Amino acid sequence: RGPLRVYIVGGVHGEPPALRPLDDLRSLMRQSSIASQMTVRLLEDLNPDGTARGLFCNANKVDIDRNFPSKDFKPTLRHGLSPLSEPESEAFWRDVRAFRPDLVVVLQSAMAGPFLDGDGPSDAYGMQFVSGASSVDDRWTLLGDKGYAFSGSMGSALGTDLGIPVLNLRFRRDQDAKSVAEALKAGLSSLASRS
Repeated sequence: RGPLRVYIVGGVHGEPPALRPLDDLRSLMRQSSIASQMTVRLLEDLNPDGTARGLFCNANKVDIDRNFPSKDFKPTLRHGLSPLSEPESEAFWRDVRAFRPDLVVVLQSAMAGPFLDGDGPSDAYGMQFVSGASSVDDRWTLLGDKGYAFSGSMGSALGTDLGIPVLNLRFRRDQDAKSVAEALKAGLSSLASRS
């Protein structure tokens, strides 16, 4: 209901269940302080095949996050032979374009997390998220926009090509669900207070 339109995406690379704090996200979005500042679209699992199998790629062995129509898309077996060749990436692309977000937040894992990196004009949002998240977990750091994005990635297509800020939240792969949820709540609350 709020003015800041945020699209939150989970399960890009078959992330562990602890990194998908969906019930906490839903309850957070119902809080009046958040709801009055943000309109949120939540895609729980971009890669359900990968999640079900605990694998990085989908059932066709394609990395969904390299299958988007960026200007730098390079066809390969692992990225798909054409942009949006996979049903998951095609459905997401249609939906995110229809929603017209001001910001895309991607929940992912990393061995060295938690940290945030961004694509496109994302640094101001990134600093705001990290200021909130680090209030409950001081390990959070902002790497910001790397100045490049990966060929065919969501960050390349949305952030670099279309100028929609993309925040890649990289939780530590073995992080417990409670600390993930607390950091996410604090970071999103901080973003809501910014708008």
